[in-house]
Amino acid sequence: MASSRKRIITVIQIVLALVVIGAVSWLGFKGYSYYSASQYFDAFEQTYVQETAKGKFQVMWKKFKKECPDAVAWLRVPGVGLSYPVMQGTDNEFYLHHDPQGGYVFVGSVFMDCNNESVADPHVILYGHNMIDGSMFGKLGKFRDASFAKKNSTIYLYTPEGRRTYQVFAVQSVSATSDLFTVGFEHDDRFGEFVKKLQSGSFFNTKVEVDQGDSVLSLSTCSSHSTRLVVSAKLVDAQG
Repeated sequence: MASSRKRIITVIQIVLALVVIGAVSWLGFKGYSYYSASQYFDAFEQTYVQETAKGKFQVMWKKFKKECPDAVAWLRVPGVGLSYPVMQGTDNEFYLHHDPQGGYVFVGSVFMDCNNESVADPHVILYGHNMIDGSMFGKLGKFRDASFAKKNSTIYLYTPEGRRTYQVFAVQSVSATSDLFTVGFEHDDRFGEFVKKLQSGSFFNTKVEVDQGDSVLSLSTCSSHSTRLVVSAKLVDAQG
């Protein structure tokens, strides 16, 4: 009986040791993935972006598009230090775990909904992972705070045609299957109703007026397994 109990204890100890080893290995893998991705995207920005003598942010589109044909824009959200290339695949799965050059990377890339025709659509959706180290869309949660959102409401989207400037008007948490993830609108009454729904679901009222004639950019990231945080902004200026 005693030997049998010892064998059971030994088996339990082995199982626990394996669990600990597995957990440590997984954490190590994630930590390395975050670090390597950070190094990759820092180098990526240095390769394809430059600031002019006047401090103007400029994407070298010819080189960028040649080496990354799926690139459609470059996203900057100064309030949270977010600056990433925006890709668009034939589905909404590939860039969940691939970098702009098509290589596998755990953190993936920021990407535009595959059903959007262009960044000029009435409603454009960009997706990015909510990474624990704050990379990708990991800092969008700061927009849950009304004061922060109002002070840091500017979002920039750079395209080959020029810079598009947006102002945040709604921040909300929705189901992963919400109809807020709808694109393909025209600037009509249907879109007007959709915009009202975006506004009414917001955590707070930004007092930014939006109607069916406006264009909207939504940034979406996971807030739990079944919910998504969505930050929506209206186009206030388009250059080019």
